[in-house]
Amino acid sequence: MSLYNEHVKKEYIQRKAQLFIDFGGELFISKIFVQSYNYENVINKDLFDFTKEEIMNLYLMFRTKSVFYLSSINTIINHYITWAIERGYSTNKESPTKNIKETDLNACISPIAKNKTIITEDELYITANAISLN
Repeated sequence: MSLYNEHVKKEYIQRKAQLFIDFGGELFISKIFVQSYNYENVINKDLFDFTKEEIMNLYLMFRTKSVFYLSSINTIINHYITWAIERGYSTNKESPTKNIKETDLNACISPIAKNKTIITEDELYITANAISLN
């Protein structure tokens, strides 16, 4: 498993995975970091220093059809960036994810995936957990 700025991300996962147990905890957070790895390498910076535009580009790369799924990812990334800011890892003053609205997330939905009835394992897991909480 490749992670950009691995020691920081592992520290975050160890300390915070329990907060997101309803989303799949450590496994789901790790998957987000693994998926962001290539883009972080291309632009040569950690997710915690991304701009809103860079985060939106990352969301487009997820190629999902679910706003709920992207919203879950956005929540976790927001928490990660805020945590990194509090520890002085990030140059951001606040998380740019706070300015991402549902309409922004809708713009990141893959038109190809939207027309398919197949859902990913992550989407199924998150949806099942959300239903069981209600």
